[in-house]
Amino acid sequence: MLDFSLSELAVVGTIALVVLGPERLPSAARTAGRWIGKARRFATQMQQELTSQLDAEELRKEMSEHQRLLDEQMQETRQALAQVQRDTQHALTDATVDPTKPVPTVIAPPRDHYAQQDEVAPWRPVASMPTPAVQDAPRPRIAASALRPTLSSDSNAATTTRNADDS
Repeated sequence: MLDFSLSELAVVGTIALVVLGPERLPSAARTAGRWIGKARRFATQMQQELTSQLDAEELRKEMSEHQRLLDEQMQETRQALAQVQRDTQHALTDATVDPTKPVPTVIAPPRDHYAQQDEVAPWRPVASMPTPAVQDAPRPRIAASALRPTLSSDSNAATTTRNADDS
């Protein structure tokens, strides 16, 4: 800042002593010290403010660059979405059937599945087919005496029972 040598300070102090006198010199020195302290704080504050302004300017530049990149990406995304929307709209309009036009149908001729086989068994009527031999199986015989009504002692009702020893 200001560069004072020791000899210059001694000259200023001597002039101040002669002009102010020994009674007012200490209060004048305190006041001068306060003003010098305020000037130093002001200079330091201005230096910090300039530094913060420069930093803020750099941040603004970085933020504007990031904002520009984000805007480009947003524009690309919007264009891609618009293209998808156009493609979807075209697909929907192409897929929409006009109700006044007949619906095209394709009818395939019936396929003869039997013609595709290598060998077909000849047809024979059912009556001419041999039937398996049926053997006369013995039928169980139940004697009429095996089924007889009996009175139950519990309910006084007639029930039909079968004797196991009669069969």
